[in-house]
Amino acid sequence: LEEMLQLPGSILMLELKDEDNPVKLAHQVLRLVAKNNRLADLAIASFSYKILSEVHKTYPDIPLIGLADTIGDFMQLTQLPLAVIAVNVDIAQKVYVKIGRKICGFRPSFWVWTVRDEKTLKKVMKLNVDGIITDIPSKIIKLLNTNS
Repeated sequence: LEEMLQLPGSILMLELKDEDNPVKLAHQVLRLVAKNNRLADLAIASFSYKILSEVHKTYPDIPLIGLADTIGDFMQLTQLPLAVIAVNVDIAQKVYVKIGRKICGFRPSFWVWTVRDEKTLKKVMKLNVDGIITDIPSKIIKLLNTNS
C-alpha cells in the first residue's frame, strides 16, 4: 500500500476485507493514507457494511463502493451513502428488477462483476449498468466495440 501511495497522480480504489477487527483495519489504512496526503485520491470498497460505515463516520467525503454478493448484502449496503454499488452478476437482474436504479432517495453508480463472456455481457448491458468489472478487459472491449 505504501508503494501505491507514492505513485503521483494515481486514483486509488482500496478494497478492505472484513478481517478479525474491521474497525481497526479501516483506521489503520485511513491513517496511512492521510499521512501520505492521499485522502482526496481515494475510494474505499468493501463487502463489509461495518467497514464502510466506519470509513464514512471517520471520513465522510471518501467515496464508498459497496460490493454485494447477495440480495441481503445489497439491501444492507444501500443503507450507506454509496458512490457505487457493485453486485455479483448472478444477482444483478434480481437487484435491478426488485428495486430499480433509485435506492433510498439517491442513485449510486450500478456496476456488475464479474463479466467473463459475451452472453453475460449482453445480459448486463440490458440493465444499463454504469460499470463492468472483469478479468478479461481486452475481450470485453472488443465485444463492446463489435456490438455497438
